[in-house]
Amino acid sequence: MKPGTNNAAEKRKKELLRQQWQREKAERRQQRQLERQARGSQNPEEDPDLAGIVPGPQPTQSIPGDVAPGHPPDPAREATAPELEPNGMAQGK
Repeated sequence: MKPGTNNAAEKRKKELLRQQWQREKAERRQQRQLERQARGSQNPEEDPDLAGIVPGPQPTQSIPGDVAPGHPPDPAREATAPELEPNGMAQGK
């Protein structure tokens, strides 16, 4: 047999594989589109990582032993607050 005599069969096989790949690719595209629709519409101008973040100054967190301006110190909090050194670290006893 001469080399290349099976060329038509090889071409047909290659073409069928290419068509199968295209069908699978179209199915994946359709599946992704359905998933996007199922997630619901999101505001395209809003980054999902930043959703719900309020810009501007944030409320301060209370620190044990701190006293809010204009409020008398709470004796119960003072009893449980750790003693701090000048560097802000708790004293080791």
